[in-house]
Amino acid sequence: MNISDAIMLLLVIALGWVSNAISQRDQSSASSCWLDSRVSALRCRNVDLAHIQLALRRRNEVFSTLDVRHCALARVRSRLDAPPDVRRVTLANSGLRALSTDAFDTVRESLTYLDLSGNELSHLPVALLDLARLEELDLSSNRIKQLPHAAAFNGLNALTRLDLSLNR
Repeated sequence: MNISDAIMLLLVIALGWVSNAISQRDQSSASSCWLDSRVSALRCRNVDLAHIQLALRRRNEVFSTLDVRHCALARVRSRLDAPPDVRRVTLANSGLRALSTDAFDTVRESLTYLDLSGNELSHLPVALLDLARLEELDLSSNRIKQLPHAAAFNGLNALTRLDLSLNR
């Protein structure tokens, strides 16, 4: 192999790598839901609740994480139709102001991690108060000014981490 062939080969390899990196970036920033099989996650970006629910109903694949970010949610008025074995849910930076009381009913027995950071919640949603297996709850960067009486947390038996930082 001469030097020009070696340079050409390196250029082809580099262009393939750059093309792959751009494709992955475009997929994660587009308005869509997709399965990230590397980490067993359904990821949604820049979509509304109807698209998220549709993606949840259409998926035959097994996944343990629902990762929803930068979506126009405002209110989740019904339960999320997530599979019952989902352990991690992120609904971050999506303008969320309210959750229905049954929002997490389908994952009540499996949910261990919930991230509701970067939203517009002004109080602790009732839907969270009986998630007995929930270990981590992130409510940072919301608008929560006060918490309910301590007895309201009695249903959160496994909770070991609660993040309420940067609330206004």
